[in-house]
Amino acid sequence: MAGSYIKVPVRSVAAAILLLIHIPDNRAHKTSTTTVATNAKLDLSGFAIFAPCVTMLLLAIEWDGAKFLWNSATVIAPFCGASVMFNIFAFWEKRVADKAMTPSGYEVMLGTVVPGALLEKFGYCLSWMITSVVLDSIDFGPYSTLKVNSLTAQWVEFQILGGLGEDFGL
Repeated sequence: MAGSYIKVPVRSVAAAILLLIHIPDNRAHKTSTTTVATNAKLDLSGFAIFAPCVTMLLLAIEWDGAKFLWNSATVIAPFCGASVMFNIFAFWEKRVADKAMTPSGYEVMLGTVVPGALLEKFGYCLSWMITSVVLDSIDFGPYSTLKVNSLTAQWVEFQILGGLGEDFGL
C-alpha cells in the first residue's frame, strides 16, 4: 500500500506540468455536434452487453470462497453468465466491425493471449519484462517524430507497438 503513496508526488508534479503547458488546437474548427450525433458514434449496445459481463465476472471473483464456496451456485452462475455474455459481446463486436467498442480481435489476441500463453509455457518472467522494456523503448522514440498533422496510421502503429510492449510486461 505504501508503494502507491510514493507515486503521489511524482504524479502531482506531472499533472501540474501538464496543466501549465498550452497545447494549440490546430484542427479545423467544426460546428458543435449534438448529444444525439455524438451518441450515434458510440457503441452503446456493445457497452450494454459488456458491462453486465464484467459485473458478473467481478462478483464471482469477489465471492470466491470468502463469502460463498467455489462449488456453490452463487459463484458458478455469475461465471457462466459472464461467459455467455462475453460470447454475445464478441459476436456483437464482429457484427458492428468498424463501429466496435474494442480494437480488432487480432490485436487483442497478440496483446493479451500470446504473452500469457508464453509466460505459462516457459514460466520465466524476466525475459518477458525485458521484451516489454525493449518494445516500449522502440515505441517511445518515434513518438517524438509526430506532428500535429501526422497521419492517423502513424500514431496508431506507435500505439499498437506500445500496447504490445505494455502487455508483455504485465
